[in-house]
Amino acid sequence: MRTKASAFVGLVGLGVLALNNPVAAQENARPEPKVVKDLVKGSIHHRPPGGQQVEWERIVGKVQIINPSTLQFGDGTRIDLGRTPELSEQATKEATEFLGKLIGDQPVTSFGYVEDINIQHALIINGWGLANHSSLHAAEVIAREYKRGSWRQPEIDSRNKAKVVEDMPKVVKDRIKGSIYHDKGQREWQRITGQVRVIDAHTLEFVDGTRVLLHVVAPGLDEMGMIDGSPYPCGKEAAEFLRKLIGAQPVMCFLVEAQDDKWIGYVGDTNLTHALIINGWGLAHHSSLHPAEIAARENRRGLWRGQFLDPDEWRAGKRFPGAN
Repeated sequence: MRTKASAFVGLVGLGVLALNNPVAAQENARPEPKVVKDLVKGSIHHRPPGGQQVEWERIVGKVQIINPSTLQFGDGTRIDLGRTPELSEQATKEATEFLGKLIGDQPVTSFGYVEDINIQHALIINGWGLANHSSLHAAEVIAREYKRGSWRQPEIDSRNKAKVVEDMPKVVKDRIKGSIYHDKGQREWQRITGQVRVIDAHTLEFVDGTRVLLHVVAPGLDEMGMIDGSPYPCGKEAAEFLRKLIGAQPVMCFLVEAQDDKWIGYVGDTNLTHALIINGWGLAHHSSLHPAEIAARENRRGLWRGQFLDPDEWRAGKRFPGAN
């Protein structure tokens, strides 16, 4: 499989060959293909029970914006960015302009990413898209409450925006309506907003003592990884990454009641689960997160700098050969 890294190595190899081969030099001078297609292994954690890693078809290249929910590669392949609200002509223009600025002249993957940005999530949290999966309700709630994009329309109720200010409790607990599209607009979410303490890379404690488990597969504090044959405390490094990401900012968490009472967490507009995975400190637990894990693996971030065990296997007692 050809990754971005291996594609770069391939071009370097051609350049070295061209030093002694004029024909190769001419071929190397040809324009790069408009799109690059390959097969890539998905998450090492999220796969069928007892099955192999899922393989994904991937396209990388420049795109044309067809409309706020559709992109087209140079070979004609189109990707769907999800559901958009009913937009006026002016709103459609604004949404298209937002997408154009987000992508610019950068290549896009058929996973719906430009660099480390999930384009669908960016559209939703900026008010130009609607959630089509439970993991995206929180982004839509944030856009709605801050009246971004299409939510600026006065006829749309901003609902119960949770605020953490000096005159209010340090932790605010409420229930909030989810997406107006997914689950037919009937889903309500339990929410907690406030200052937190990071216990480990998947556990937060609010200042009132409430603990929540983030919906992410991440190492515990005691987990060790290996880099160049030497052990290092990957669990502590993962927790420190999360601690620095959050800093002194309030965190907003939404309870995923159907998923073992785990929570989707946000600091500002950043989804904590996605940030952990794409920076290499977590593994995908859902197909929508495979691209983030692939990006971390190919760029050798976090855990992917060396060897590590699936956190579930570590918690079950598995260790590296020869380790105590």
